[in-house]
Amino acid sequence: MNSPLAHDKHSVLMTKLAYQHNDTKLFKTLEELPEGFELFLLSDEFKEVKGHEYRCAVIVNSNDKTIIFANAGTRIDNNKIRMGSDLFADAQLGLQFLPSK
Repeated sequence: MNSPLAHDKHSVLMTKLAYQHNDTKLFKTLEELPEGFELFLLSDEFKEVKGHEYRCAVIVNSNDKTIIFANAGTRIDNNKIRMGSDLFADAQLGLQFLPSK
């Protein structure tokens, strides 16, 4: 079953929220959300998951009461240290260990 936002032009924008670590970038991205959408919470608000390399943004559409969970996945990019950290955390999860920073 496809997500209603799977092909929506705003889905990438919402996923960016899960990756934001800098408050300035976070607020800038929030300003770009379509009307009716607002950030409900970030997984960083919970100490139980903050230290385990997991990031998720929960966005609510107040117009139709849709809830979107935007997860930050493994980053494959030119930042080798960050990419290595993500891949190492993925390996730990695969081996049923909780990754930690």
